[in-house]
Amino acid sequence: MEIITSGTIKNINKKLNILTLKNNQMIYFDSSNLKINDKIKLFVYWLSTNKALGFETYKELQLFCSLKPYNLWPSLNDLHQIISFVNDSSTIINFIQNKQIKKLASFLKITLIDASRIINDLNEEYTTSDNNFFIP
Repeated sequence: MEIITSGTIKNINKKLNILTLKNNQMIYFDSSNLKINDKIKLFVYWLSTNKALGFETYKELQLFCSLKPYNLWPSLNDLHQIISFVNDSSTIINFIQNKQIKKLASFLKITLIDASRIINDLNEEYTTSDNNFFIP
């Protein structure tokens, strides 16, 4: 499936932050500044055929996909909220790049041991200058 989706908002559940597009795709995304009939373009992680977690930037989606395999959060929604709603993905990436274990643990709501493991595993991915995959 595509990692980008776009369309016109048909319905918004502001309480649950769920957008429904005219093609019936349901996307979990911060809906606070959106209204019906707005056109949107989002990066998405598909949960099923028409349900997805929405991300404003590719960097957020990449960070989500990098952290997902650690299974440190009760649900994918929890990890999505930490990256997209609560914190800025650039700040989290900065903690990984600068090996700031305590700050990363605090932001991601994980143990210091898990934060250290994430930094050891992902530091090169987010700091190597010849990494063509990462989009700043």
